[in-house]
Amino acid sequence: PKREVVRRGNDLNCQRLGDAMLRGTALGIANISRGHLKNYYDLYIKGNERVAGRDVTIIHVVPKDNFRYGYVLGIDKETGLLLQSMLIGTNMRVLERFQFVDISIGILIDDMALEPTDTEHHMASLNASPCLDDMTHSSASTVRQWQASWLPSGFAIAGSHRSTETGRETLVFTDGLTVFSIFIDSGEAANLPIIQAQRGATVAFLVRMDIESINYAICVVGEIPIKTARKVAESMTRLQ
Repeated sequence: PKREVVRRGNDLNCQRLGDAMLRGTALGIANISRGHLKNYYDLYIKGNERVAGRDVTIIHVVPKDNFRYGYVLGIDKETGLLLQSMLIGTNMRVLERFQFVDISIGILIDDMALEPTDTEHHMASLNASPCLDDMTHSSASTVRQWQASWLPSGFAIAGSHRSTETGRETLVFTDGLTVFSIFIDSGEAANLPIIQAQRGATVAFLVRMDIESINYAICVVGEIPIKTARKVAESMTRLQ
């Protein structure tokens, strides 16, 4: 069914954690050095194709371990834009596909084109989470209470945030291409049962921990294999 979501009132440069997940992590490939990626992925140029009526170069990104997924990327030859991305799981199975079917580049967008067309459109909340840039800038000054004792090689923390209202802590990790997040909560979520779920390429793995008579729920969410999410979740330790 058709769905329309409208968001107003934010700086256009504000990208939230949900935005990054919905857009697909491979969209950030233009900002990643090839040297860094080659430590964790093998890159192969596989020829040329047409996507959305434009010439693209097809690149296969193959992980060097089993803790992350691979990609097939279609890069526009003229602009370098990512026009196609397929997330590849085990046995070369396509877990998720992102692809433009029609695109116009270099034209002005009329303001009226941004108005909602559906009378039952949904207005997105602007206060649900901070911008990713804010998380990155604040992570150095934020005193984190949790850390992952195990991470796949190449992953490092990209941002963190702790809610002053609920105490929920959010940690974001990336290897430069793949992103996953860890949510730690001692509120009502701490009473949830162990959860293991997957929809397409996105997995969620939730475990419970009892530390000094306080129950915590630790949930790992991202486009990573379920065994990676489980291992990260079970490695979490409290610092203070």
